[in-house]
Amino acid sequence: PDESGVELSVGGRRERFDAVVCTSPQLLCSLGVGCSISYQASVCVLLALKRRVLDGIYWLNMDENAPFGAMIEHTNLIPADRYGCHLLYLTSYHEPDDVQMRMDASKLKESYIDALCELFPIRREDVLEGWVQRDTFTSPVYEVGYLKKVVPYSTSIKGVYAAGVFSSANYPERSMNGSIAAGKRAARALLTERAEP
Repeated sequence: PDESGVELSVGGRRERFDAVVCTSPQLLCSLGVGCSISYQASVCVLLALKRRVLDGIYWLNMDENAPFGAMIEHTNLIPADRYGCHLLYLTSYHEPDDVQMRMDASKLKESYIDALCELFPIRREDVLEGWVQRDTFTSPVYEVGYLKKVVPYSTSIKGVYAAGVFSSANYPERSMNGSIAAGKRAARALLTERAEP
């Protein structure tokens, strides 16, 4: 950032913007903003399936015998005919140094599929495809004094605004509503500051 805006590398080329709203905790921390917040990491395996697993259930928490903490069958909310298959997320939170964060992606995916087939009446051949996503900055840890660490909507870097899971609108419970509210508050801060003489 400088007096004439914020310069970013986008798709391999440099672009200049009057201002940006950053939603990435990693990027903010690399800029020296919000680095005092601790985060839980997460693993998410998305499976494309031939058939439904959870009969009408959108979200199911699992016990410690499963390698994943929750199952979210997206196509029990948005119909499968929109995607041409059933979509099931197998996900869990971890410490950033957990073995699942380092495991080979294909082995991790297979271990989740094996557990799914063991726990539910679904066969390996019902799985069309699978993808693994891991993130070390998934969810802030609400430690004592957390509110003093919350990233402000208008950051200390001129032209850089912040809205995300780390915002005050998402405390004490993260939600889509909190994220939308955070985005609106960051936009309001941006517009207010840009309107000032």
